[in-house]
Amino acid sequence: MLLTLDYYLKKSHVFKKRINKNLKLVWQNLKSTYFTRKYLTIISLKKQKFELVYIRIFKKFLRKTYCKTKMRFFKPKFWLKIFINALLTKKSKNARMGAGVGSFVRCIHISTPGSRLLVLKFFFYKLTVKILQFIMFKTKLKLKIL
Repeated sequence: MLLTLDYYLKKSHVFKKRINKNLKLVWQNLKSTYFTRKYLTIISLKKQKFELVYIRIFKKFLRKTYCKTKMRFFKPKFWLKIFINALLTKKSKNARMGAGVGSFVRCIHISTPGSRLLVLKFFFYKLTVKILQFIMFKTKLKLKIL
């Protein structure tokens, strides 16, 4: 995109007038699409419970987006910081002693507010926003990009 701008700037002054009007729009688009070398982290804003199914959805979606992004020099990387903390059972924790806890129903990760869920590197900013929207739509959680 930058090469085409330089190419048009070298041409006659008629094109220059047109380009000067649209330059701001082009640079805004470039800023939003251009990938950052920093780590982009997605943080939880509330105390939330993640089920094992949601974690698998995250991994699947991230792998698909990872395959779609084509970089020349840098390969995009991501790290899931979600690990299973607790196990839900059929009986509650206050069940009588000796009765047993019962079989496991679900595996859960309980996140505290401000904890990191995803760390992304060399991803497009628009792509990270799309990932965030997808996660918030699927799980109905409140998340934020840092």
